[in-house]
Amino acid sequence: MTIRTPRLKQNRHGVFCFRLIYTDDQGQRREAVRSLGTKDPAQARLLALQLNLDAERSRATGQPMPNLPRHYNKSHFDGFLQGWLARAEKQK
Repeated sequence: MTIRTPRLKQNRHGVFCFRLIYTDDQGQRREAVRSLGTKDPAQARLLALQLNLDAERSRATGQPMPNLPRHYNKSHFDGFLQGWLARAEKQK
């Protein structure tokens, strides 16, 4: 059984994307879709979970979500993974 990752979609080419639906300043519903730059489901889940955390945190605090880059690449994933491992190491 796999855990579903919210806002994670796969495009027709097999590349995973993060899809965020939000309301703009005029009250119109908008959609932002950003490529995660990977076809690997494990990498995509990690990136999407981090982006979900950022989205929910910004929604709860009322702060705007940081601008999402148009495409993610391996360096985004590596940076996220290194930060996550460092935080896990500190908690030991």
